[in-house]
Amino acid sequence: METSGLGPAEKVDLEVRAQRAADAGDHRGAFELLQGQRQRLGGEWNLVLLLVENAARAGLLSRIPPEWLRAVGEGRPGLTASLLDLCLRLRRESRPAAAAELAGLLTDLDPFHAPAWHERARCSLALDEERWAYYFCRRALAVDPDYGPAAAELEGLEGRSGRPIPPELHFAEAARLLGQGRRLEALRLIEGTLVVTGRGELARALLELVGRSREEEIRDPGILP
Repeated sequence: METSGLGPAEKVDLEVRAQRAADAGDHRGAFELLQGQRQRLGGEWNLVLLLVENAARAGLLSRIPPEWLRAVGEGRPGLTASLLDLCLRLRRESRPAAAAELAGLLTDLDPFHAPAWHERARCSLALDEERWAYYFCRRALAVDPDYGPAAAELEGLEGRSGRPIPPELHFAEAARLLGQGRRLEALRLIEGTLVVTGRGELARALLELVGRSREEEIRDPGILP
């Protein structure tokens, strides 16, 4: 767990200024204030959450390194719950795109958290992306087969479509993982999809990408739904 580098007066001043900007609707401004001191926020959990919330509302989550957030949250069991609560609030405020982006960050931080995968499904439904909702429900149940909310959601989706998950969704998620350098997770996902779907040619192409040099940056293999 990281410790704060802010003095008491600095902490109060930063929080007041950031909250004032957020209350005025200037979420980018609030984010920039906190981002400028990000390396000093470690132990100030309320400021960390304020940073993430304003980043989500301003569409700037990509500027927060998941590794930093994971390090800050180490030893804090409330990290996942706090971020999930923020996802729910954003979605209920009719900000499904922001909620979806944050839920994606949450599953990156904790890929074994079934409610986070289910929240991604709910965000997908709010964005009229039923195929992704189906996929994320299946991911939630892969983590926890007894997670009732995802099972109920999946049953409803299957009742409406009756279609299996298109393989391209698995490959698109694998491409996203590859873009983050998470080759082992991408490899497992691709291999599992190859077994289930038999989409050999497409899967082999992505498996080849996994084997590329670590120095080569993989952004988008072009496999999108």
